[in-house]
Amino acid sequence: MEVFHTHLYKGFGMEAEKAEMEDARRAAAIAHRYGLKVDSYIQWNTLAYETFFAEEPRAKDWVQRDASGQPILLTYGFEQAWRYRPCFSNPEYLAWLKRVVRYAVEEVKTDFIHFDNFDLNPEPESCHCAYCTRGFRKFLKDKYPAGSRLERFGFENLDYVNPPVWNRGNPPEKMQAIRDPVIQEWVAYRCHQMSEALREVGGYARSLNPEVAIEVNPHGITGGNRAWEAGLDHTQFLKWTDAFWTEEPNEPGLTTDGRLITRIRSYKLARAFQNILLAYVAGDKVALAECLAFNQTIGFAGQYPLAPETLRYVNFYRQHRDLYAQTQDDATVVVLRSYASITNHNARAQLGAILAEQALIEGHVPFRLIFDEDLKNLSRHKR
Repeated sequence: MEVFHTHLYKGFGMEAEKAEMEDARRAAAIAHRYGLKVDSYIQWNTLAYETFFAEEPRAKDWVQRDASGQPILLTYGFEQAWRYRPCFSNPEYLAWLKRVVRYAVEEVKTDFIHFDNFDLNPEPESCHCAYCTRGFRKFLKDKYPAGSRLERFGFENLDYVNPPVWNRGNPPEKMQAIRDPVIQEWVAYRCHQMSEALREVGGYARSLNPEVAIEVNPHGITGGNRAWEAGLDHTQFLKWTDAFWTEEPNEPGLTTDGRLITRIRSYKLARAFQNILLAYVAGDKVALAECLAFNQTIGFAGQYPLAPETLRYVNFYRQHRDLYAQTQDDATVVVLRSYASITNHNARAQLGAILAEQALIEGHVPFRLIFDEDLKNLSRHKR
C-alpha cells in the first residue's frame, strides 16, 4: 500500500463531525510516519440539513431547489431524504467548502483530496435558484455578445431567459435530440458551473499546498450522456484534476455471445488529460491487466488484505514501474468525441463513436481520443 485513504468530511457540518475529523488527522500523522501518502475523502455534494442547518443557518439558502422551490436530494434509495444537494453557483457554499479544504491541507496535511459525488441530478431536478438563474443569464451574455444573439435565440434581450421547465406531457427523458438552443445552453451552463466550482475549490487547495493532488468521482465514458444527465463535461473539469474515479459497471471481459466489455475508453479519456483513472480492479486479473496496459499504474488495488492475484500484479508493477510511469501513447489514429454531437444527439453520435472505438480495440489498432479543442491543432497528433 502506498496511499492511505480515509474519510474526512461527509456533509453533516464541521462541528457535527469534529471528533471524526480529528481522528482522521491523527490517522494521517501515523500514515505519514510510515512513509504513506494520505488521501482525504471530502463530500462534495451533501448538506445533511438536520445538523448542518443548526451549525450554519445561512445554509438554508445554499440548497439546490427545483422549479417548484423544493430541495433537490442526493439519494441512494428511499431513506436518505436528509441529503440536500448544495448549489455550486452559490459563492457562500463554495466559501464554506474551502474551510473543509483548508482543514484537510493545513491540519491533516493531506497529500490527496477525493471529492465524492461529483455530479448533478438529471432533469427535471436541476437547480432554479436565484444564483443559477442569474448565473445562466450572465453565461449567455458572456458567450453571445450583443449582435449575435438574434441568430442563436431569435431575440436579443436575454434578461428574462429562465432555466427550462418540464411537465407531465413533456418529460425530459423522452427527448431524443436537444434542438432548443436555450436547453442546449442550459446543459452547457450546468457543465460550466461544475467545472468552475472545481477550479475554484481545487485551486484554493493548491494555493495552500501546490503538491496536493485533486481527484473527483464522475465516472468515465459509460455510454451515457454525462453532460445531459449529470452536468458533467470531462473536457472541462479534468483540466483541474490529477485523477478521477469511475464506478461504471463495464467490468472487462467477454460476454457469452462474444462481446468485448472494456474500460479502455475511460482509461484513454484519463490519458488525454494527463489524469490517472481509479476503478475497481482488485482480484480480477483481466481488470488488473487492462488497468496496467492503459493506466500507467495499478490504480485502486483494493482494501487490506490484498488478494493474492492483486498482489501479483502490484509486485509486477513495482518491479517494472519505469515501463508505466510518465509514458506516452504512440498511436497514429485518433477518434473525435465532439461535445455538441454527443450531448445534443446522444444516441446516434455516442453509438457511432463507440462502434468506431470498438472496431479499433478489437482490431488491435492503437488510438487516442481527441475533443473539440484539439481540432485547432491536429498537427500535434501526427507521427
